[in-house]
Amino acid sequence: MGDVLTRLRRVSTTLSDAMVPHAFIGAMGRLAWGTVRATNDLDVQVAVAPKEWAACVDALATAGFRLDLEYGDTGPPPDNARFYDDVGFRLDVMTDKTRFQQQVVARATVQRVLGTDILVESPEDLVLYKLIASRPKDLDDIDDVLRTRHVAGLPVDWAYIEGHARDWDMLDAVQILRAQFESPR
Repeated sequence: MGDVLTRLRRVSTTLSDAMVPHAFIGAMGRLAWGTVRATNDLDVQVAVAPKEWAACVDALATAGFRLDLEYGDTGPPPDNARFYDDVGFRLDVMTDKTRFQQQVVARATVQRVLGTDILVESPEDLVLYKLIASRPKDLDDIDDVLRTRHVAGLPVDWAYIEGHARDWDMLDAVQILRAQFESPR
């Protein structure tokens, strides 16, 4: 994880120094709220206005990440952008075009991940993002984070999750998870 840690620190410092509101999502969320799993890239949600996108790209370029592809609604800013550094390490950047994405950044908290303090998505936002993707590793991440919280007796804001799940027709899946992880320990 040394390569990931070096780049995590670089991206976090760069975005913070450039005053770009952001939250690390994906595997960094799992590392913050659950147990360790391997990853070979970074995912970050940023909050930038159209006129701020170029400055965000420039800041990441000074950190050694070159813009490779913008996709989705190509804005500016685009919905998503893929960056690589000089050895091919991938950084995926999502912009905050939806109410949910705006809340991900607003709800982010500083957590210690891999020995570094970073802004990271909430456990509830991780569950929502992972349900949207629904790949096997995403479902494993959901299970791990919810199980970790359940065993530790930590709360989950199910009303928040269910509110967004309704928007994406995922309420049945969330209710199954809730029944599984709200049961007595």
